[in-house]
Parts: sequence; C-alpha cells; structure tokens
Amino acid sequence: MKIAVQTSNVLDQVGIDEGFALLHKAGFEGVDFGIPRWFPELCARTDEEMAMQITLEEVKERAQIFRTAAEKHGLVVSQTHAVFPFWKEGDEAYNACTMERLHKSIALTAFLGCRYCVIHPAFRPLNAETMSAEDEWQLNRSLYTQLIPTLKQYGVVCCLENMFCRGPEGMRFAAACSDFHEAARWVDELNAIAGEECFGFCFDTGHCHLLNMNIRRALNLLGKRLKVLHIHDNDGSTDWHVAPFMGTLDWEGFLNGLRDIDYQGDLSFETFHVLDHYPPEMREQALYIVAETGKYFRNRLQK
Repeated sequence: MKIAVQTSNVLDQVGIDEGFALLHKAGFEGVDFGIPRWFPELCARTDEEMAMQITLEEVKERAQIFRTAAEKHGLVVSQTHAVFPFWKEGDEAYNACTMERLHKSIALTAFLGCRYCVIHPAFRPLNAETMSAEDEWQLNRSLYTQLIPTLKQYGVVCCLENMFCRGPEGMRFAAACSDFHEAARWVDELNAIAGEECFGFCFDTGHCHLLNMNIRRALNLLGKRLKVLHIHDNDGSTDWHVAPFMGTLDWEGFLNGLRDIDYQGDLSFETFHVLDHYPPEMREQALYIVAETGKYFRNRLQK
C-alpha cells in the first residue's frame, strides 16, 4: 500500500531527476506516470500529433531516464495514465491512430515496471448527446477487446475509470462506468472474454463526488475489481483536483469503503492543482501535506 502521486506538475517545474528526488523527500513511495505529458507521440489529439511516429524501441529509449530516476530515488511506478479521449465519434483516423498508440502505451507501462495502465472508457462528453447504455457498452467492448493480446503479452491490467459528462450551466452527469453496477459488469465481461484478469478498475474519488454519489457504496460495488485509485477532493461542483480535506468529500466513507473490500493496493493521489495554491517556495511543504495524508489513510486502513 504505497503512497503515490502524479509526476507531471513536479517534473515540469523542477526537472526529471530533481522531481523524483523531491517526491521521495516529501514522503512519496510511488508515482502515477502520465504518458500524455511525456510522450505526445503516443497521444494523438491533433492532426500534428497524429502525424508523429515513434517506434517501440524509441519509446523505451526515451523512457529509460524516467525509470532510472525513479529507481535512483526509491520510487515505483504504481500506474500509468494513457491518452484521453480513447475515442472520437466519426473520426476514424484519430481512432485508428489512438488504438495503435495504446498498444505502445501498454508496452511502456511494462517497461516502467508497472502492472496497471488507466485507459478511460469511450463516451460522448455532452450529456444531451449520450448514447444508449447498450450502444455505449458495445462500443467499449469492441475497443477494449482489441487490447487483450497486448495486455496478455506484457502482463498489464487495463483499468477503466468512472467518468462524468457536461450539462448546462456547469452541471455534471454520470458518464461511462459511473454507474458502479455497470462498471462491475463491464470489467467482469471483459475478463470473461479475455479468459483471465486483463481488466480492473480505477476509482476516481473526485468524479464520484461531482455526481453526489455514495462513495462507500460505490467501493463496495466494485469490490476486488478495484486495482488503483485517483484520490482528490473538490466542492461537489467543480473538478478541483486538490488534496483531501480541502473540499467536501466524505473521507470517512472512503476509508470505510476501502476497509469493507479489504483494499490492499496503492494510495495514489491525483492532486495536481495543489501546487497552484502555494508559492513555488512552498512546493515541498505542499507535497509533504499530500504524502502525510496518504500515510494517515494507510494507518487508518491497517489498524
């Protein structure tokens, strides 16, 4: 149950080796490696990026600096985060390009010594345009099953995540996998197709809170399917991505839910906006607060 955090903001601000050193000093033991930030060639969002090419060997060569720095400073890669969105309606060139790059992202995950790669499900971002539940499942089934041979080859588990979509006047609505009965069914059916555990779940606390859902009940529905976490807080209205206790999320319910299902995985924080609230001179102290919160959660769970 390692305490982990995203790499992107810290490495952006102080550099790769210095960033891993700072995360270790602040008390972290693992990281969530954001592939989009460091490998734009694997994250085709624009026509320019779609034209970029990179071989798997080039991916590994460029990733070596991250692996070396993590090992040097005693940090593991707890999870990776692949390109988002996974799919764009009517953009077959984008979709084909993204699928091809996801196979390399899975290989990169394994190269970094990591077992879990978070790949968000496909959905329409506007609530007014939401497709039927069955159509959404069939779309995601067709996309995720294309990854099965590569997941098996590299021993990586693809983690789906609970999502939200937009509505009028800033409203947020449940999107793919935010119905946790549905999320559990999707994971089970995909694993049945694979014939082994190639799929799991990434539970995002902030997304759950934005939709005013019972966090303990959600975790109980996921059960052993839960493999990784995105821990962050907000006010129940805006996707803040700040540290626990800076918003209004039910953290007692969160801890009780993890205890109910005997969660043994890492406690990974997706709190990239925390550093925006402090001057650069307080960067280490801000990270320390997040790491200490993780240790507090771990101590509560292990009693």
